[in-house]
This record gives sequence, C-alpha cells and structure tokens, in this order.
Amino acid sequence: MIQVNFLVGMVARLLGNMKNTLLAKVAKTSVWDIRQIEKFLKSAVLPARVSCITTNGYPYIMSLWFLYDAERLFCSVQRKTLISKWLQNNPLCGFEIAGDNAPYKGVRGRGVVSVTSAINNPVLPSLVDKYLGNRNSSLAFSLLSREETELTLNIKPTWMTSWDYSRRMVKPS
Repeated sequence: MIQVNFLVGMVARLLGNMKNTLLAKVAKTSVWDIRQIEKFLKSAVLPARVSCITTNGYPYIMSLWFLYDAERLFCSVQRKTLISKWLQNNPLCGFEIAGDNAPYKGVRGRGVVSVTSAINNPVLPSLVDKYLGNRNSSLAFSLLSREETELTLNIKPTWMTSWDYSRRMVKPS
C-alpha cells in the first residue's frame, strides 16, 4: 500500500509540475537544444529503449520501434505483452534512443505513457515503413495482420537530455 501511495503521489507531482512547452522539459545540461533533439528523434532509425516498473516493483526495459511526432514518442506493442500491462498500471517511464557504436550520441528522458487500442491510433504501418522500408516482407505482413490486438504507446516526455561525443571520438586522419 505504501508503494502505491508513493507512486500515486509521484504521478500527481509530476503532472502538476509539467510545463506546457517541450522547451521547458529539456535539461540545462543537454548538449542539444529542442530543435536538435527533435531533428534527431525524427530521423533516427534506432529502437527506443523504454523502461517501466513491474507490478513487483522491479525496473524493466524493452527495445521498441518508435515514431516521434507532435512532441510525443509512439510505439506499438501487442495487448498480451507485460510491458503494456505494467505501463497501464504505472504510466511513468524512462526512454533512450541511441546507437550502440561510436560516436556515441542520443536522447534520453522520462515521460508519462497512455496506452490505447491501435484501431483508434494506428502507428504500426508507419513503424513498418520506417524500420523495414516497405510492407512487402513476410515480417511486415505478420506484424500488420494482428491489428485487432495491437496497442499504441503514446509517450509524452516530461524531461529530456542529450549527449554527443562525436567531436572527441573522431578518428585522426
């Protein structure tokens, strides 16, 4: 009961402290401003690592395809996935979009997730286009054939930061 009350209090404080502009949500220590962050998020063809808290109180992280639009991250998951249940139980999340190879750069942040039926908010076709290039493969067909059990994760960032070590990781010529 203490954990539930603590989480409810955190959500209330978080929602009460949220500013109306995304600009106010960028950390002062971020190396990129909001325009650079949005440019990166719109162009990156990398999975988002999305974290949440399980019903047992443990952190959990999952890599998901994402789209960035209208100051939000959108992901798609099946209804039966545990992450969808955990995020419905506790909508607070963390996220990171970054490559695994040098030069290291990316965006990470925190947000609040709403989970809706993909029938009302379909993003999977756009995700398939972004990550697979077209809808002609057997994987694309398989993914797109399960629309009735697909959910859309709508992540509203409440805080973001960025890093970019490109300049100091340049190989000498």
